[in-house]
Amino acid sequence: MKRVHGSRTSAHPEGVIDFSSNVNCFGPPEAVLAALRGETKEAISSYPDPGYPALREALAFYTGRRPDEILPANGSVEVLYWICYVRRPERVLMVSPGFCEYALAARAAGASVDENFLDADAGFALDIERAKEQASEADIVFISNPNSPTGRLFTRMEILELTGALGPGALMLVDEAFMDFCSGQDELSCLSDIRENLWVSRSLTKFFSLAGLRAGYLVAPAADILRMEERTPPWSLNRFAETAVLAALEDTEFITRMPGRIAEERERFAALLEQTGLVRVYPSCANFLLIELARGGPDAPELASRLLERGFLVRDASSFSGLSERFVRLAVRSGAENEALVGALVAAWGSGGA
Repeated sequence: MKRVHGSRTSAHPEGVIDFSSNVNCFGPPEAVLAALRGETKEAISSYPDPGYPALREALAFYTGRRPDEILPANGSVEVLYWICYVRRPERVLMVSPGFCEYALAARAAGASVDENFLDADAGFALDIERAKEQASEADIVFISNPNSPTGRLFTRMEILELTGALGPGALMLVDEAFMDFCSGQDELSCLSDIRENLWVSRSLTKFFSLAGLRAGYLVAPAADILRMEERTPPWSLNRFAETAVLAALEDTEFITRMPGRIAEERERFAALLEQTGLVRVYPSCANFLLIELARGGPDAPELASRLLERGFLVRDASSFSGLSERFVRLAVRSGAENEALVGALVAAWGSGGA
């Protein structure tokens, strides 16, 4: 499994509109920019507190957990690698299609990787009985919820049932990098279900649009968080990332209104794409849409190339394990940008080029 990610804008001309990145295009909150402008020379030249007490308190308030149940990290990807490094699993199960870093982190720690493949014809629903059978043999199970790249949201009951199939000492890691985009996330998230064999990782870069600063966190029982701290390097977050996150978590207006804004744009975008008759759009609860290209037209790599010639960068999703060259992932952007992308897609479909 290769490391392939979106938003490689540095490899393309300026002015390209980036639909490949699953980072919120409507952020970061203005409060973040104001906080960073107020940073001083002293902030640059002094170390962050390695315990991150203020940040942990803020994240505890945001998640409803205790500060000692939270481990800040340099993005949620770092969490995956440190979990595998500390726990040294022999066998890892990931739900696919899924984030390639699950497999890469597992293999970096010497583990073998099995995959539970979701069926496109079933809308990428979880076959719970098959998943439980595979989970019973795994040391760690990685599942993203909402799933990336499909946008599918699994129920808490499904995840808890799957957790119940784990063997002694095994772990379920629920990657909720996109859960902040979901309205009513308190009822959807597994944050209230934290236990010895069920941990949650969260990103702060997607929803708050802080990808360039790198920030995420792990939520787990306090004893497990302490064990992770004792075995991982200090100062995971730099001073500016900490400042940005603290400011973002205080912006309640942004946090409250953003899920609805994303949902409105997402549903309108999905309808426009469906109306072309060229793609199938899979339902999503995140800030992106997975589309399947109709037969008789270009495949994903070719369509991506044609759209790039027209100034649009999209995510060829064929690099995701379990998806063919008929799949493309599109970020949800502003209404005008989404309309422009749909127009370019129609123009590029039968053109053979620009």
